[in-house]
Amino acid sequence: MKSMAELSKPSPELAAKILKEVEYDNRLVGLMMTPMSGSFERSLWSFEEAVNFLHIDKDLHSNQASIRYIDLNLLQRWIAEVFSDTELAAAIRNEIAKYKTFGERVNPVRELMLERLNQCKTVAQA
Repeated sequence: MKSMAELSKPSPELAAKILKEVEYDNRLVGLMMTPMSGSFERSLWSFEEAVNFLHIDKDLHSNQASIRYIDLNLLQRWIAEVFSDTELAAAIRNEIAKYKTFGERVNPVRELMLERLNQCKTVAQA
């Protein structure tokens, strides 16, 4: 497995920005895809909601399987522009470049986002 970038500690300002909900015009739209009910859009109102949304079920052959999809190029731009986290956006861009498919990319990207989210929660509690 290819190694991911280590993220530097976020500033208190960045942590606060990442931990709050965004305005309507800055929301991100994800797509929930399931074999039984098809696809539908879901508005994502925060960084944490985006982290928790990203997912692919391990057994995609099940009738209950789902893919919770976010365009990862759009995601990294959203992180850079809405939250001003250019370091995380660059790390995500690097992870996207390493892999060909969403299935290969989603876990490394989610891990980076989760690392940043946990860093921000730690900074906010200090």
